Amino acid sequence: MKVYRTLEDAGRNPDTCATVGAFDGLHVGHVKIIETLVRERQKLGRHARSLLVTFDPHPQFILNPARADFRLLTPLAEKLELLEGRGLDGVLVLPFTRDLADRDAEFFVRDILVKKVGLAFLAVGTGHHFGKDRTGTPALLENLGRELDFRIRSVGHETVDGRPVSSTRIRQLLLKGGAEEAGRLLGRPYRISGRVMRGRRIGTALGYPTANVEVSDARKLVPGDGVYAVQALFEGRRWDGMGYIGSAPTVGNGDRRIEIHLFGLKGELYDHPMVIEWIGRIRDEIRFPSPKAMLERISKDKQEALRLINAYHGGMNGIDEGKNSRAD
Repeated sequence: MKVYRTLEDAGRNPDTCATVGAFDGLHVGHVKIIETLVRERQKLGRHARSLLVTFDPHPQFILNPARADFRLLTPLAEKLELLEGRGLDGVLVLPFTRDLADRDAEFFVRDILVKKVGLAFLAVGTGHHFGKDRTGTPALLENLGRELDFRIRSVGHETVDGRPVSSTRIRQLLLKGGAEEAGRLLGRPYRISGRVMRGRRIGTALGYPTANVEVSDARKLVPGDGVYAVQALFEGRRWDGMGYIGSAPTVGNGDRRIEIHLFGLKGELYDHPMVIEWIGRIRDEIRFPSPKAMLERISKDKQEALRLINAYHGGMNGIDEGKNSRAD
């Protein structure tokens, strides 16, 4: 899969099968659109190409700059990583600017997709609108397709629990701690990438060493406070564990943090990258009357974490506690 950062790099191919959107989250509905696109490209033969057109930054940062609460499910680097292996020939990342935001959908289709990219087929999600004032409706695209000689297909919503899947719905679930439900909409566990930073070693003193993780992209959405079952990708292995998000009211200093305890991991992790998969939520954040009460609850949390992980992934088998390193 090639990644193009400019229209000139992408070049023009009149047999391009394209789709356009922010694709934040790359959830099961987005995957359905991509699969439709790839099938159509295969019908056109070896001279055709499948091209996903997306934007950076996310349009919300330009259209609503005062909206401080907006966070991304998949920053660009993560989105591109997730798109690998989906059968796409290329991804075109267009800078989303105020000038582009002020252009209507017809301009985007005529001057960018048809004139500069080339367009034989366009796949869009049902109900998807784009361009200034959301003028890019399926009806408009159908009319432009007949005039400019490209086919269009509106791909129906994917539903989970009887409701359409959307990036907004996933954000709402995660902010309420609904990691397990969000994972079903995404088709995979929600991920956060970060680097392990030095903490106060309180977890180590209590017998549950934790990795304090600083999120790589400040625009990334962090799930709601609480204790979670997690799996972490670290140094080429997947580890079962528990994740905590909150201000640690029993032993903390009031700062919100992400702490990860990985079962069986020993040694120093400082300054190493880690990818955390949030499998399911165990409980709310609690202020304990004593460290002893906290330890008793953490022991129960570990058992619940393993149950959730086994239910989702089958868990880890045969962790080698002697060979691997532990988080501090």
